[in-house]
Amino acid sequence: RLRYLERQATYRATISNTGTAIANNVGLTLYLPRGMEFISAANDGTYMPDQHAVEWSLVELGAGAMATTEVALLPVQEGEFVLRMQGTADGVN
Repeated sequence: RLRYLERQATYRATISNTGTAIANNVGLTLYLPRGMEFISAANDGTYMPDQHAVEWSLVELGAGAMATTEVALLPVQEGEFVLRMQGTADGVN
């Protein structure tokens, strides 16, 4: 969506375990574009300034379960930006 410079924007991400087994040691990493500054993260998200990314970790995500988290960012440059998220879990290729 259209965002205005210097106005905080909140983004929500939902992940789901569509498998039939519990996903253990689930990790999420949100890589922020250079035109966005980190403000805050819900659910114990940790900002890593050296990677300009936010990380979350879950002990497990049950089969068929979903988890949602949010991050607040501040647009500081004009342009089109993409938020890229990567997920990992034990045994997931």
